[in-house]
Amino acid sequence: ENNPDLIVLFISLEMPVKIIYERMFRYKANTSWDDLHINNTGDIQQAAEFMRSIQPRLHIYGKESCMNLTADIVIDSINCIKKQLGLTRVFVCIDYLQVWPSPEEMNSDLETDKWTIAQMQKISWAFPTDAVLVITEARKPSKGSAWGAEVSDIAGSGRIVYAVDGILQLVHFTDQNMLDLADLHSFSVNKSNERRYLRLFKEEFKYRESVLIYFSGTKCRDGMDKFEVIYEYHYKKNRFVPAVWKALGETIQHIVSKLPVIESKEKKEKSAKD
Repeated sequence: ENNPDLIVLFISLEMPVKIIYERMFRYKANTSWDDLHINNTGDIQQAAEFMRSIQPRLHIYGKESCMNLTADIVIDSINCIKKQLGLTRVFVCIDYLQVWPSPEEMNSDLETDKWTIAQMQKISWAFPTDAVLVITEARKPSKGSAWGAEVSDIAGSGRIVYAVDGILQLVHFTDQNMLDLADLHSFSVNKSNERRYLRLFKEEFKYRESVLIYFSGTKCRDGMDKFEVIYEYHYKKNRFVPAVWKALGETIQHIVSKLPVIESKEKKEKSAKD
């Protein structure tokens, strides 16, 4: 939207093109599926104008293209689009690595992983000054850990780490993350209140139809700093919004205010003596 000279190629091989366009429309309209299709509410005019404005530069390969797609086809398509539109820059997003079609003669997961990552590198090397974002799975974490919290959680991490310039991990909030947030905002949650606090925390964000996640830049090319940033994901509107630190603190203050005051054993004994 803010780069009128940029072509965007989005490859999502598990979703039909129609659904991808609808999700983009709902994001710009800032509305849920129900509100858009049943109540006809949201910033519909704004979303329609946006979709029309980017249409020539937005190209999507969906589920319909899954069986026939190769790196060579992607490269040829990008070069053709650049020539037609007279543009030189492209952003490629591939969603996701594990569903990229591979030759039938592959005999093992290891062979398939190597071949698939080589396909991603081929696309990236064809456009060395452009960005290629490849989404991949995270393995199921051990009990108590967050999804995608470590680089080693990434499927195929041993090969991926050396093939990319940067890794951006989407990490789900754990119970400990929720407790840490209270601590960072200087709200002390008594051990006896932890379960109640966590329940109220989850209920609050369920009411808002959202969840907290954080993006972690765990590997960056030279000159880039590692980082973590908290986002609130509104799942019905398919919308990521950067979490405002002050607003998070006010939310936690509201939750903590509902907790019962738990007196320590020493304080109770002292009160009894008095």
